[in-house]
Amino acid sequence: MDEERRVLVEWRQKTAEGHQDHAEWVDADYIAQGGLSLGYAITGHKSQGLTVQEALVYGPGAQANALYTMLSRDKRESHLFLPLSVYETDADRARAGEPETDQEQLDRAVAGLLREIESGTEERMVLTELPDHAVPDQVREVVETLPGPRAPRSQDEPEDAPQADARGPHRDGPPVEQAAGPIRADQETGRPYGHLSSSALRDAIRKAAAATRSTRAAAEEAETAAERAEQLASVDQGPNVLDLHRRHQDLRSRAAAIIEARSLAEAIEERTSAHEDQDRRLHEIELRLTAAGRFGRPALRGSDRAAAETERLGVIRARDEIRRELDELAARLRRTSAVAGPTAEHASVLAEVQAPRHEDTLLRSAREQDRDHARQLRAMAERDRGVAARAARRDAELGEELRRRPPDRAAATAEHPRRRTAGSIYANEYGHSEVACCAALLPDDAQVAPRT
Repeated sequence: MDEERRVLVEWRQKTAEGHQDHAEWVDADYIAQGGLSLGYAITGHKSQGLTVQEALVYGPGAQANALYTMLSRDKRESHLFLPLSVYETDADRARAGEPETDQEQLDRAVAGLLREIESGTEERMVLTELPDHAVPDQVREVVETLPGPRAPRSQDEPEDAPQADARGPHRDGPPVEQAAGPIRADQETGRPYGHLSSSALRDAIRKAAAATRSTRAAAEEAETAAERAEQLASVDQGPNVLDLHRRHQDLRSRAAAIIEARSLAEAIEERTSAHEDQDRRLHEIELRLTAAGRFGRPALRGSDRAAAETERLGVIRARDEIRRELDELAARLRRTSAVAGPTAEHASVLAEVQAPRHEDTLLRSAREQDRDHARQLRAMAERDRGVAARAARRDAELGEELRRRPPDRAAATAEHPRRRTAGSIYANEYGHSEVACCAALLPDDAQVAPRT
């Protein structure tokens, strides 16, 4: 950043001669309108769980699962970049030729992405349910007899109504003991998370705390953006009004440059004519000086020849001065023409500057667009504030549920954490016993007993 608060932006561009570095200064007004914003580069796997306003996704090398993760991070929009030069080799381009239209270029890039996804070696999706024919009979029998969640009682059902035996028809031995009284989540108790086990409750609390922090930060950012947009719109400094003022200023600058360019062109034409006159005079003087009389003697002699030589030097100096002026005028004309723009647009620019009939209408429209943009940001801020409030309320309810739990239940869970095995863990949410089974490791005569 320099003293004028401009920002230097550098990028690398691939050309036929190789990669070339480019740099350009961006002024503060352009940045204030949102033309330049801060962004972070991150891998697709690292972005899982994040939420951003806008995502720029680089397609090459990403498989289907990674693309889904990257393209689902945004709140507003995602942009997928598919460089055709990455998906096509020189042989492919020689066979298909250069794309004739933008649509053809897009279609070929998308086709390259599909080929890369179809030929990828990424891990396939893991199913949570196996097909029946893939489950051994002895495992299926054990799973079918596992105790399921207790159905909620109806209002007419007494509290001491007998429950169905957790033992299935193929189980011998005593019934499975139910864990210490499951907490019912209904409106009477006011405990919406009472059905969670202690470990599941603590895990939910950790996730709720993270969600509360992220949603609060997003709400604060949206509130700041809405307040800034409203302030800028109230003082006619919104992006649309500034863009309109800048456009009018550009038109006035172009009109002044057009008028100056026309004056310079006339001056160049006049000085060119003067330069040609000096050339003619110089030619005439040189003819007089080289003229010869009788017997080959010079026609001009003595004082006449000296006067002609003096005149010749004066003409040469005048011609050189005119040439220097022409060079300066030509340089000024080149600089002015760059500001004036194409010659075909000069007439329309001058007409628009000299007769600004719709300037007030355009200004009112720009102000209304800025106010609409501020209202949209305010609506987004209110929505994000509601999301943050719901996340905070859920965090508080989960914390209250943890405080209301019996101390012995929480301590027992902390002293005896669940041990996960390589197989699937079948457990209900009411504190029933767990049964670990692994279809690939169970022999035909294996017996699976509940863990209490």
